[in-house]
Amino acid sequence: MLAMNKATVKGFTGELATPIKWEGPQISKRARAFVEDKLEEQKKALDEEIELAARKYLDHMRRKIPLLREHYKIAEDDSGGWPMLLITAMAMNFVPGFRLKYFPPNIGRRKVWSGENYLRLIADVEKLKRESPRKDSEACNILVQRAVKAGKGRYLPSKDSTKNQAAKTLANRLVEARNPKHNAFAKLLKKDIPDYDRFMIDYLIAKFEVPENHG
Repeated sequence: MLAMNKATVKGFTGELATPIKWEGPQISKRARAFVEDKLEEQKKALDEEIELAARKYLDHMRRKIPLLREHYKIAEDDSGGWPMLLITAMAMNFVPGFRLKYFPPNIGRRKVWSGENYLRLIADVEKLKRESPRKDSEACNILVQRAVKAGKGRYLPSKDSTKNQAAKTLANRLVEARNPKHNAFAKLLKKDIPDYDRFMIDYLIAKFEVPENHG
């Protein structure tokens, strides 16, 4: 029997937030015991009715699986690998053992970046590149320009740095973010499996998405 958790309903809408109604007989343990004492034909009829309702329940679940795949923005492909991606996405949401515990910052650097900051930078850059084809350096420039325009944000240049210098520094940080020597999570982001790689970037973008001014 699957363990049910009411908290898992949060974040879902439509059919994914609507429980499947049991269409079989509403029978308690006491009523079941009463039926057990009756004729074999009556027990057989009740069992058949319950089995039919159980089949309908499974059919409803199968129909909702594609809706769940769309909810997590996982593309269906010919390789048939999307069910594992769906399982992984749900586990990351609901199972503590699948959640990321961010790595401690590197020690000895003049300006320290944590694992979480590296991941945020990757997410912000990849989101810009999906909006319009552009190089990493161009995306870093845009992030700095938006922060300057807003007058706040994690990409705002320091007082002794120009916008161009800040953008170049950010581009260097992006290289670090994708390097497992600086960001231990980087080795999980790219496996040279298109669907897996795309899913991980989708996950990061959704996880760290913030307003354009990054305030």
